[in-house]
Amino acid sequence: MFGSGHFSVSLNNTRIADLTHKDREVYITPKELGGLEIRVEDLEIPDSEIATSEILISDIHRLTLWAPRTLIEQGD
Repeated sequence: MFGSGHFSVSLNNTRIADLTHKDREVYITPKELGGLEIRVEDLEIPDSEIATSEILISDIHRLTLWAPRTLIEQGD
C-alpha cells in the first residue's frame, strides 16, 4: 500500500523543469511554461503500476500537495 520507498522518477521534458528527489520527496523546479508529465515507478515491487501525473507549469508562484500516509485520488 505504501510502496517500498525505492523508486525512480522521470520527466518527459527536462527543458521545462528540473527534477530532484530524496527519500520519498520529489521536487520539480520549473524553468519555463508548458505541459509536463511525471512518471514514478517503484523499483522493488514486481509488476507495480507506473504512476503518472500531468502538470501544467504556469505563472503560479507555489503549489504544495500534502497527503500524509494516504494517496491523492484521481480527480481530487
